[in-house]
Amino acid sequence: MGTPSQLAAFRDNLRRHPGQYRLGYRVQARWEGIGARATCQLGTWTLGGQIQDSRTYTLALGTPRRLEEALGIEPPTDRLDPVEVVLGALAVSVAATVALGAQGRDLALTGVSVTAHTTIDPSPLFGARAPEELPQALGSIQVTVTVHGDLEPTASGIIERLVRGAPVFGLLGLPMALHTTVIVQRMLPTA
Repeated sequence: MGTPSQLAAFRDNLRRHPGQYRLGYRVQARWEGIGARATCQLGTWTLGGQIQDSRTYTLALGTPRRLEEALGIEPPTDRLDPVEVVLGALAVSVAATVALGAQGRDLALTGVSVTAHTTIDPSPLFGARAPEELPQALGSIQVTVTVHGDLEPTASGIIERLVRGAPVFGLLGLPMALHTTVIVQRMLPTA
């Protein structure tokens, strides 16, 4: 992490020119034709509306081995479940937001640990419940933030405000529009 003065200069520039730092991300996933296995490609991103240097990351997602065994998939694999990835992204986003935000508020943190937990009923995923029943299948997400440092008990209110500023916290916790476009491409069998 940069020095406190570098972070302060960056914050000042961000306040004066927020559009220059607006981030855009694009992710594409393709089903692999087996169970819930899919490959997710992360790559193109923008900063201030300008496409940045290409980078490519591929994540192999799916379900844990025991679930693939229950589905009768042979041979079963052990993959990260997309829900685990979302929880991981939430925990990392909260930890980074708290750590960076604490510096601007003169909180002497020496460590931040974040745990995110949920339980879900996978029935809608596997067609055992209708998609409209998804809200009943999802549990709440519990986020526990532990901070270490020379802190007063009143710091908890500041930390709670910082948590609510984490981008992934906002994506999951704030009402927002989620737009879906479905494209059907008919593929005829080849003779």
